[in-house]
Amino acid sequence: SGVALKEPIKREAVPGALTAVVGAIGIGVFSAGGGGGDTVGDLLALAGAAFMAGHWLCGRAARRTGSALGYMTFVYGLTSVFLALMMPFTGGFSAPAASLPAIVLLALVCTLGGQALFTYALGFVSADVVSFALLGEPVGAAIWAYLLFGEQVTAPLLAGGAVVLIGLAWYMLGEMRAARRT
Repeated sequence: SGVALKEPIKREAVPGALTAVVGAIGIGVFSAGGGGGDTVGDLLALAGAAFMAGHWLCGRAARRTGSALGYMTFVYGLTSVFLALMMPFTGGFSAPAASLPAIVLLALVCTLGGQALFTYALGFVSADVVSFALLGEPVGAAIWAYLLFGEQVTAPLLAGGAVVLIGLAWYMLGEMRAARRT
């Protein structure tokens, strides 16, 4: 965001940003080191993160002059067309009927209740703020997986998640201090 959109990270937010990134790297290193992950999955996650960063940068650029609804309609529409065109090459859409309510719920809650809110926020805050806030998403997912499905969270992953959350809180406090200063 600092380079592409001339929105540098606020000096007051840098320590929190570095702390959150260190926590995320710790989680990745533990996973890559044999703590339950696999290298291909880790590389795919890293590629996904890079594409998401591009998505949020484009969203911030678009939201400077356009509406959230217009941007979301374009992006979600284009994504839907792309997925529909890919279906014949990937075996089509196949899901048990019992899973369809959960799929609809995920689309409504996660896409409209989560991603849409972040897209709306891009009209008011930098892409950095949204990207750093999203570092908490895997931590939240791990908590939900534990509560809903009994998934176990190892101590190193728990520690990394705690560092991420501490870093995010510190980052957001820095952002708020910088906003009050201007």
